Amino acid sequence: KRLQLKDENELQSYFIRQMDDYVTAKGKNIIGWDEILEGGLAPNAAVMSWRGEEGAVAAAKQKHKAVLCPGSHCYFDHYQSAVTAKEPLAIGGFTPIEKVYAFDPQPKQLSDYEQEYVLGAQGNLWSEYLQVSTQVEYMAVPRISALAEVLWTGNNKPGFDNFKHRLHTHFNTLDRYQIYYAKTIFDVKAESSKQGEQTVVVLQSPFNEGKIYYTTDGNAPDKNSAVYVSGSPLKISKNTLLQAQYYENGQPRGNMLSTEIKVQ
Repeated sequence: KRLQLKDENELQSYFIRQMDDYVTAKGKNIIGWDEILEGGLAPNAAVMSWRGEEGAVAAAKQKHKAVLCPGSHCYFDHYQSAVTAKEPLAIGGFTPIEKVYAFDPQPKQLSDYEQEYVLGAQGNLWSEYLQVSTQVEYMAVPRISALAEVLWTGNNKPGFDNFKHRLHTHFNTLDRYQIYYAKTIFDVKAESSKQGEQTVVVLQSPFNEGKIYYTTDGNAPDKNSAVYVSGSPLKISKNTLLQAQYYENGQPRGNMLSTEIKVQ
């Protein structure tokens, strides 16, 4: 009441402005999560935009610096496989490496001049669910490689298929240095569609170097199981548990696909 602040947002802004003055006097600049936009930005504040890109857009239009780290694409404490039962415990969410690579760090709402205020982007990895360092590596790698390429290449990004095949070679380096990385990029994906009284299933292999083995009898697939032939959809006429595993150099890679195919 004494300061004539009308609500909590203005109170927050009042506090942030005091901290801005103090930190600036020490020759530094403050940066805060996009909540600091609420109630008005402090004069020298930069904004860390985590609730989407809107915070960065608002900051840039006010001629303030901003860093993008939206939870939709840049939070590496999310699950990275749809098979969450085989993943380390995470806070929730689903951010596969394909989604990280699809991130656009240049908000379309900004002019070329305003884009200059966007410093870049950041991957966030919160550790409250991570017990050991290998889990930290697993959550960060290789998603961090995807984000790095997005930020370094800009409008010249070569595309996910190109990136994926270069990453495949990069795994050899990670293995050599004993980096514990996620192998979810090796997961088999399935697309199903109705065709008369049957369900047609197409399996997508992550790479051409290996083979997909699959079963429909309830047993886990191994190298003695049927080999999926690319371009030959599976035709299923009754409710079936379809399981598939990608193998490379005789070894299973990624998580096993297990999906119930419903015909009726």
